[in-house]
Amino acid sequence: MNQGWTPQARQRELIVKRVEGELLVYDAERHRAHSLAPLLAALWKRCDGKTTVTALAQALAAELDGDVDVALVWVALERLGEAHLLREPLPAAATATRGTTRRQWLRQASALGLALASITVPTMAEAATTIGTGQCAQRDFRNCGNQPCTQDPTTVCRAVIVGRQPRCRCA
Repeated sequence: MNQGWTPQARQRELIVKRVEGELLVYDAERHRAHSLAPLLAALWKRCDGKTTVTALAQALAAELDGDVDVALVWVALERLGEAHLLREPLPAAATATRGTTRRQWLRQASALGLALASITVPTMAEAATTIGTGQCAQRDFRNCGNQPCTQDPTTVCRAVIVGRQPRCRCA
C-alpha cells in the first residue's frame, strides 16, 4: 500500500449536513445520498490532501483513545472512494486487499463506526413521473430507475430475480 498517499475529500457538487450525530452528504452530480457514521465523517473531514494515511490512522486512534490499524483506514478510504467522496481514486495497490482479512477489516470498521450507507435519490423528473409495467419490463435490469409504477404507486420499477435472471419489474 502507498503509505505516502494523501487523500483529499471531494467538495464540489456536494451538500453536507450534520443530522443527529451523522453526516449526510448529498452528491448532486450523481443523485446519491450518503450517511457517514461519526468516525467515518471525522476521517473524511480530515482528508485534506496533505495528511498521509498513517497520520489519519493516528488521528483516529487519538479520537478513539485506542489503536486504529492503518489497514482499517485504507478500507474506510476505499468505501469513501467507492462513494465518489474523494477527489482522486485510491492507488491501485491500496485496493488489492482481498479475502477473509478484508472482511474482518470491514467488520471492525463497522464496529468502530466507520460505516457508510448510500442510496440513490431520484431526480425531480423521475420522482414525479410514473412508469407502466410494460415500460418497466423493457428496461435493462442495471438501470430500472426506481420510478413509481402507474398501476400501483406504492411499488417502483426495480431489479428483481425472475427465473434466475435479473429483470426490471414493478415491485
